[in-house]
Amino acid sequence: MPGVGLYDTKTIGGGRGRRSRGTRRTKHPFLWLLAALVVFGLMIHACSSDRSTDRATSSGNGSSQEPSERAGPWASAPADGQWPSTAYDRVPFGQLSPVPSGGAFTEYQFAVSGPPQLTTSDGGKNVTITSKVTVHRVEDKGFDEGIAESQSFIFQPGTTAPKNQMDESHGTDPKVACQNDRPRVGETTVCDVSFTAPASEIANSYWTINRWDIGTWPSQV
Repeated sequence: MPGVGLYDTKTIGGGRGRRSRGTRRTKHPFLWLLAALVVFGLMIHACSSDRSTDRATSSGNGSSQEPSERAGPWASAPADGQWPSTAYDRVPFGQLSPVPSGGAFTEYQFAVSGPPQLTTSDGGKNVTITSKVTVHRVEDKGFDEGIAESQSFIFQPGTTAPKNQMDESHGTDPKVACQNDRPRVGETTVCDVSFTAPASEIANSYWTINRWDIGTWPSQV
């Protein structure tokens, strides 16, 4: 009967089944497409990361391979030097400085026992002079600020360049690096004292340490 056909459960169920299967057929391609897009996106991200890493590595390698100006021996370095007339309280080369009877600098004695090392990084226009200074501790005042901070080191040019003649601070900030910056009383250490100056100032130069002019070249005796 037509009425029964309209409410045939098999027809309706089958219809549902067909619609359900039809719906699944439309979902499956969508899920596969979504999955494919996700995988594709991950592949692009991985490739991009690899390229970034390669660029960073290449850039790093390029930086490390770029030539850098390094300090080397000064070709025109003097082998010896004399005392200039500006040196007053002279301590002969290789001898320890006297211990002052009083004042601020009574804790240490100083001596230079080898010719300075002279290097340049600009073809000899400016030169770095480095002396190995022997430091012997004779007193402990209890401050324990270390040699580099508590003692006075000044580079004294053998010939003052014109631009530095009126500069009282010139030479007052050399680098001081000690093997033991705080030796005990009776102990001795070695400090590297260095300063960069115009090449014209190196010949016959010396160090003023505290109040003493310390012989820096073998003939400064």
